Amino acid sequence: MTAHYPGPAPPSDAFPPAPAHQQSNARVLGKLLVLLDDDYTLALRRAPDVRQACLEAYGPQTGPMAVSLRELLGVIGAHQWRLRGVGVLALGTRVHPQYGVFAPVRSEYVDLVAGTPLPTAAQRSPTTSELPPT
Repeated sequence: MTAHYPGPAPPSDAFPPAPAHQQSNARVLGKLLVLLDDDYTLALRRAPDVRQACLEAYGPQTGPMAVSLRELLGVIGAHQWRLRGVGVLALGTRVHPQYGVFAPVRSEYVDLVAGTPLPTAAQRSPTTSELPPT
C-alpha cells in the first residue's frame, strides 16, 4: 500500500524535466553541422568571428571543415575562458585553460587539493634532480 502525503509535490518532482530538456538540446545541437571556410570563417550573415577560437582549438587550418554547432559553441566558450580566465579562490588568481583541458571551476575540488598535504617526496626542492626512492 502506498502512502499518500497531502500538500504540494516534493521538490524533486521539479528536476527531471531539466535534464531531459538539456539532453534533447544537446542532441539537436550535435546534429547541426556548421561549415568553416579555409580560414575558419563562418560564411553566414551576422555570424561571430570564430577564427581565433578555432585556431587555438584546432591549430592551423588545412581546408574547409564541418563541425557540430555544439562543438563550435564549446570552442567559443573555451576561447572566452582563455581570454578572461577562471577565478580560482584557492589559488588567489585566475587560470587561463586551453581548449580540451579540465578547468578547475568546481571550487570544492580545488579546495580539497589545496588543503591536502603534499607527499614527502614532493616537498623537496624543485631543483633536486634525484628521483624519490621506490
